[in-house]
Amino acid sequence: TLESFCRYHFGVGFRAIHFFFDAPADPKEAAALRACERWSKAGAVVHRCDAAWWARERRSGNRLFKAAERDDASDPLVEAAKDAVRWHDEVRDVQARQQLVV
Repeated sequence: TLESFCRYHFGVGFRAIHFFFDAPADPKEAAALRACERWSKAGAVVHRCDAAWWARERRSGNRLFKAAERDDASDPLVEAAKDAVRWHDEVRDVQARQQLVV
């Protein structure tokens, strides 16, 4: 469970753990969100990845969103970023979301 995950990792010295929830409004995620939030004083950071969160990421200067806007075919990051953003936007690809949030 998330409780034991947090207890172990903070117990061995982790200072922060970031949790990203793809469907924060889903009642099935409510218990997990609450479990993570109980560890916020220890360093748990909860990200509710709803539409507003993604809009803030696009505006905030996220490195992949910024790279995807560039036209530099010689930079491999630009093409990878364009792929990640397109896969996220068009098919809600899990790996693309993971790339964008890290």
